[in-house]
Amino acid sequence: MASQIHVTLSGMMVIVAAATVVQATPMTVVQATPIAAAQTTRVTVAQAAPDKVSTCAELAEAYRADGFSGEFRIQRQGLVECEARLGQVTGVNPRFLIGSVSKQFTAAGLMLLVEDGKVSLDEPLSAHFPEITNADRIPIHRLLNHTSGITDFTGHPVFFRLKETPFTNLSPLLALIASLPSSFEPGTRWDYSNSNYILIAALIEKLSGQTWGDFIRKRLLEPLGLKDTAFATDRTPDLVEGHVFDRDYGPEALPAAAYLERGWANGAGGLESTTRDLAAWNGALYSGKVLSAKSLREVLTPSADVTPGIHYAFGVMLRRDIGGEEVFFHSGGIPGFTSMNIHVPRRGLSVVVLGNTYDGTRTSELAWKLLRISLGEPVSPPDTREIPPPSPSDLNLIPGDYIFTRAGLTLNVRAEAGALYASFNGDREYKLLPRGPGLFFQRLYGLTLEFSADATKVILRQGDEAVEGERIHLKR
Repeated sequence: MASQIHVTLSGMMVIVAAATVVQATPMTVVQATPIAAAQTTRVTVAQAAPDKVSTCAELAEAYRADGFSGEFRIQRQGLVECEARLGQVTGVNPRFLIGSVSKQFTAAGLMLLVEDGKVSLDEPLSAHFPEITNADRIPIHRLLNHTSGITDFTGHPVFFRLKETPFTNLSPLLALIASLPSSFEPGTRWDYSNSNYILIAALIEKLSGQTWGDFIRKRLLEPLGLKDTAFATDRTPDLVEGHVFDRDYGPEALPAAAYLERGWANGAGGLESTTRDLAAWNGALYSGKVLSAKSLREVLTPSADVTPGIHYAFGVMLRRDIGGEEVFFHSGGIPGFTSMNIHVPRRGLSVVVLGNTYDGTRTSELAWKLLRISLGEPVSPPDTREIPPPSPSDLNLIPGDYIFTRAGLTLNVRAEAGALYASFNGDREYKLLPRGPGLFFQRLYGLTLEFSADATKVILRQGDEAVEGERIHLKR
């Protein structure tokens, strides 16, 4: 879950989150001995990254040098193959906010209530929350897979004010969600919306008579021994400090008030955890120790297409284009933190990456490369070459205002001290990094902007999606 402006074309914040870099500290990698052995040895790596790397240690060093801050763990059949701590992460057993990775816990919690006979996935939302737009035409399962059409509340001005106040209960969010029009007819398409999982959390509370946090703790976390996973409404003692970007992608400590948002994230993104706990969670969930075989099959069966090759189930996504494996995953982003949780059931293989930076592009990128290395595929390290300044022509022509009508976005670009800075919808500005004539990368959202030669048109690309914009105030 993330609450600042979502520069995504179809709710893809869950796949490509936002970004931050912090100064790296010395890094230690735990590299496992052969898989059959449970004993691990520690090695310290410090070498220049080659064109391709084939070991966890080499990739960890490359991302340390690139400024990534966080922890990761690769675990196979219950044994740690490799783990590393990079950058500004302190404490004996630091916890991270995991954002939308929390959704799989919320989905599992609801399935427990289904097993208890307290709710059916096919009953209409109107049986519980009739005030929600189209509630009589939204079966509960459409909340789980984001096909309900319920609008995401996180971009609403009311939430911007609410998230800076201490969490009380879900009532203010439910009232906000009920006030929003539907984004589309239920079941006609997929669109990521945190509102769905707030409603699931509220349903869990209504049916169980407990708060969402207490229910998750008593029914999932305590039985599984996940002692370092918890919900809270503010910063806790074991939570590592989060960071955000300044406009030049340098580190800034997350303001104290920003930690309050985790309370409002609740069932959509409010948990803190560790790489160890999430790997243990994966092992329990996918081996059938959490849900019945029938419930687990429902959770893992894709029921909506996100993009070509990416499918959404209940709180997890599925892809089949890496090593011929079924790969389940979900990413998360909440101010100051990003996460990626990946599991390959056939191999009992988990890759968990947690960052204490709002750097989802790097977090997801690192996680997928760690998975490929785990499957025996060499990968490219991050590109750390110095970025040249924009050309004089780009500095002169590109500054101005643009609009992306289909995406509901405005873009302002201005020149300062030989660099270009861009802001979306009046939000905070960030430097544009040149990639070629008229071509720029915006690291926070992991997107590119390609301007026409006369700078009257611009194409925004993020992942596999693209949208065209045009200049709205011609430069004189």
